[in-house]
Amino acid sequence: MDITTELIKKLRDETGVSVMLCRKALEEAKGDSEKAKVILQRKGADAALKKARALSGTEREEFRRKLGSFLMRRGFSYELAGRTVERLWLETRKSG
Repeated sequence: MDITTELIKKLRDETGVSVMLCRKALEEAKGDSEKAKVILQRKGADAALKKARALSGTEREEFRRKLGSFLMRRGFSYELAGRTVERLWLETRKSG
């Protein structure tokens, strides 16, 4: 399938991530926007976990602020970023 500007714009509007990441996800998903959303979520979760590990020695508020900002800059909504930060806070404390 041809990756059109309209398809990229639609995915960008739905996810909030950058145009370049949307294009790459659509190319990887061969134009399937639902598969592209899954790809973007997976890559976002992978990046969040890596960042959370780097912040594992910080206090809770600093962890929340830095990881939350990191996630929102990558297109996570405020609500989703908050839930993700809380989950990763607990995960990094269990494994650390």
